[in-house]
Amino acid sequence: KDFRVANQNLKDHSHSLEKQLHNVREEIKKTMHKNEMETKSKTLTFNNIQRMSKEAALAKFGKGPHRFDIHIRFDSHLGRDDGGSITIELASIDDLPHAAHWFLEQVDRKLYDGFSFHRNAGHVIQAGANHKNFLNFEHIPSEQKFRDSGFHSLLFQEYSDKFPHRKYTLGFAGRPGGP
Repeated sequence: KDFRVANQNLKDHSHSLEKQLHNVREEIKKTMHKNEMETKSKTLTFNNIQRMSKEAALAKFGKGPHRFDIHIRFDSHLGRDDGGSITIELASIDDLPHAAHWFLEQVDRKLYDGFSFHRNAGHVIQAGANHKNFLNFEHIPSEQKFRDSGFHSLLFQEYSDKFPHRKYTLGFAGRPGGP
């Protein structure tokens, strides 16, 4: 009799575990489906933002190529005014529509004016706000003008194999990328 009771208890427990396992599997399926739907939705959103960015950039700035001369001055330890310019050519709007549009808008709105290069990590230099420059020690350029313009941070990272991160390439710092 004790053996039959123990056997029945084991069968009941086994049945309960099988039911729990079934429920876990169903939850996993639902979660996987939900994740798949979220991934599709995210991809669709990114694609729509890229399409709208491309349309806006073409309408306002034309097809390109888009080039900018950045006028620079160095704080010379020799007491002279060292300066010059750097020419930047953006990646194609076809390849990086969101990042190209974002940068074109920032430049057009003169958001980088007055900023200085302020960091050298051995392989990279950065330009941006929150760092005094030698031209105006009293004023620290602020990221607030980026926020006020609505062009503070990229909505998402864009990358193209056509433009790998190599020497002399530019990009937005951070994740997803700010000024």
